Amino acid sequence: MGKLLFYVFLFLLVSCDLNYVDNDYFIGNINVIEDSVSVKNVRSQSFAIEGVYNGPVFVYDSLLIYYPLNRTATSSYEIYNLKDLSLIGEFCGKGVGPNEIVAFTTISHFYKENGELKTLLYGANEKKLVEWNISKSLAKHTTVFDRIVSYDWDVDKHVTVYNKLFRLNTDTILAITPTVPLTLDQELVSLPLYEKRTIETNKQVKLYDIFHKYPENNGLNVHSSYNILPPERFLESFYCIKPDCSKMVQVMMFMPQINILDLQSGEVNGFRLNSSVNFSVFRKNIEKVNYCFTGVAVDDEFIYALYWGRKIKDDSDKKRSCIVYVFNWAGVLVNKIDLENYVNQIFLDEKNNILYGREYTSDYIYSYDLSVL
Repeated sequence: MGKLLFYVFLFLLVSCDLNYVDNDYFIGNINVIEDSVSVKNVRSQSFAIEGVYNGPVFVYDSLLIYYPLNRTATSSYEIYNLKDLSLIGEFCGKGVGPNEIVAFTTISHFYKENGELKTLLYGANEKKLVEWNISKSLAKHTTVFDRIVSYDWDVDKHVTVYNKLFRLNTDTILAITPTVPLTLDQELVSLPLYEKRTIETNKQVKLYDIFHKYPENNGLNVHSSYNILPPERFLESFYCIKPDCSKMVQVMMFMPQINILDLQSGEVNGFRLNSSVNFSVFRKNIEKVNYCFTGVAVDDEFIYALYWGRKIKDDSDKKRSCIVYVFNWAGVLVNKIDLENYVNQIFLDEKNNILYGREYTSDYIYSYDLSVL
């Protein structure tokens, strides 16, 4: 009996210590997920599109929009017809001429307004925010921007540019600013910023807090060959917004954790797959850090979080298949899908309930019909 009480006391002590460590860094509550849901296999279909090779893709109904990462590309986006895999056209020309931007952000999400498909893009070099009318661009066979707004990122103590923009309504966006090193040795790293901002006047409406402070480095020089993960990447994440714009989800690359932020109340909650890992791992056991979530897609019901699970130091299983963890917006794990392929990006076609997976440098794109779940 005495030994049992000792182990109970020890368990409670360890649990309290983990919570204490997490509370130093993460503002919300962290809920440990019991990973007991069985994995389902969803048969994939693969296809290749000539010209689509190095870069992510985004899908809406019969349109596949490709963001080429090759330096020779003259346009930021190419649109293909998924029915016959043909190229429809190239849009958002790169350059310094009228209606041209040197480099745009990737698409964060699509929205429809007056029956027209649109998305927001940001040109950091020119400090311009544009509303790309995809429907009109296709109809007129040329790039149509409904709005071009001067949008300086160097305001409100920002230290780098916005890298994700989600349209909340006609004059409000959710802007995300990533982490960057503030010193050459990366001992000091900025926290990511999450803000609700106006479009026309570029004013901060609300600042959302998710982290108290940045996780500490392991003490190794950032340029050391033994430093397997630069500190600026500790909180690297992927983001999506719920289509009704009420919540945002963050999936973390180097922590087995997703965070759900309520955009009305500002409340954030974390959901973690492994109770033995906490934010001190970067300082104490960085060699045990895994690649965790490497992509995310959502609809109004579910969060589809792409999970890899490979150790950073291990290249032996680099191309092993990935799992998609399916959560509802309350953070409950409801499904797991074995993609049967290695991919590093997923995108959901909400209209047809088809999940697409892609490895940036592969010839193939995989599609998964989620209606069978």
